[in-house]
Amino acid sequence: AAAHHAVRGAARRGLTAAQRARARLAALDDFAAHGYVACTSGAGPDISGLDDFTELLGTDHPVQVRGYWGQAARRGEEAAELLAETGADALGGDLFVDGS
Repeated sequence: AAAHHAVRGAARRGLTAAQRARARLAALDDFAAHGYVACTSGAGPDISGLDDFTELLGTDHPVQVRGYWGQAARRGEEAAELLAETGADALGGDLFVDGS
């Protein structure tokens, strides 16, 4: 998992905010063109990073996005802090469904 996260991080660092915005809008526009009115996004510190996640949740678009943040919280207070910090609708557990 560590190597996978390292490669994903390198790929993310190669994208500008403008490139992320274009990709985000292209995806949401495609969803809308196919009749979708809502979608979910599973993100986390090693998946997409906080900037990409908050940019997606803040995108003004007819397709509604519900965000799930994949990061462990050991206490209720920590979970509440993560939700406030990320703007996520909920915290997710194993977003890879592989135990990592």
